[in-house]
Amino acid sequence: MRTMFFRSWQSLFIACLLSACSSFSSSEALPTDFSRVEPLAIPVQLGTDILAGSPLTVSLGPVDLPDGTVVNVILNHSYGVNTYKATLLNGSAILVIPSADTTRSGFTTVTAISDVHRGSASVNILADKPVEPIVPLVGSDTIIADGNHWSIAAVLPYDQYLNPVNTGTIVNMRVRHPDGQQDNFQVPTDNLVAWQRIFSGLVAGKTTISVESEGSFGPVAEIQEIPGWPEIFSVTADPPTMTADGRQLVVLSTSELRDSNDNLVPDGTSVIFTVSEPATGRERRINAFTVSGVAKASLQAPNIPQTVSIQATVYHESSTPLGYNFTPDVTTFPVELALGDAENILVNAGPILGELQQFVPDGTVGELRITRNGEVIFVGEAEVSAGYADFDVRLSKLDYGQFTATVDVGGIIVTEGFTLQP
Repeated sequence: MRTMFFRSWQSLFIACLLSACSSFSSSEALPTDFSRVEPLAIPVQLGTDILAGSPLTVSLGPVDLPDGTVVNVILNHSYGVNTYKATLLNGSAILVIPSADTTRSGFTTVTAISDVHRGSASVNILADKPVEPIVPLVGSDTIIADGNHWSIAAVLPYDQYLNPVNTGTIVNMRVRHPDGQQDNFQVPTDNLVAWQRIFSGLVAGKTTISVESEGSFGPVAEIQEIPGWPEIFSVTADPPTMTADGRQLVVLSTSELRDSNDNLVPDGTSVIFTVSEPATGRERRINAFTVSGVAKASLQAPNIPQTVSIQATVYHESSTPLGYNFTPDVTTFPVELALGDAENILVNAGPILGELQQFVPDGTVGELRITRNGEVIFVGEAEVSAGYADFDVRLSKLDYGQFTATVDVGGIIVTEGFTLQP
């Protein structure tokens, strides 16, 4: 009985549920189609190109959108983005972008956006005229004045907003050479720079460069045009001859050093005097520098009479060698030998006189050589003092037999023989 009642109630419940679902499906059906808004193009007019720092007028519309529709306007250029808002009235609007936002030159895009509607246009913001100072720069500030070497002068002009000037802006360059010749160039700006190759003239000196563009000026730049390699030159010595006393000085001088265009070499040009002494095999180098095109140096006389060779070198150019004669400073002198009290031999040379029959300078070096059968047994030196040079030789350094004592002072040689017996 219970089971039958339960099944009847369950059937009734399912029937009611199916009846309700059927009623809902017929009277409350969900929509299956939605309306879509078609995007409209918003006309944007900007006019012609403008100068940097000028207000930019943006015209929007006409477009079929309700009054009061807000349009976002985006100014996009290489320096960044600025945004503005405009409200449509009768489908149109006019927006003025202030001059403070147009100071950067270059290609600029203006885009208008409202919901799904949009439009865009482009304008080129041009740099204003160049402002002062227009500063010329030079690539090499020193070139050789031979007509073949060159430097580069360049400027980077910009306007009051620091924009590089427009391509094609003319820069007038004036170049004045040391000889007064003037070259004028009209140089167009390209890739931000206006540059010109400046060739040297034939006269050494200072070249000045000035620039001007659209009434704006600047300071001058300078290039030094310097002489080239010196041509053939010579060396002189003063006095013409000198005694070989090891003390006096000879003044060496070059002739004026000039290049192939007759320009004097700059002051401070390095000159090397090379002095070759055949008697000693020694070679001396003396550094000097030019003043007014001439280099001077002092050469100390040697102690030995001889003819030396003097040559000056500048860069890779050399003078013809000059032969200079140092004459003997000492005349012949007597030499005396005596046995000392301490088992020694005393060798006394003097008086040693110069060409004017005066004592040679104190400190002049004399050399004593003692030989036997051509073999050198002893070598010693002594300085001249008050006209005499004294040598002291220990007998222990010698043996018995016949010897020759040779004294050399200033290239003058005096020989005396002596014998030592047991």
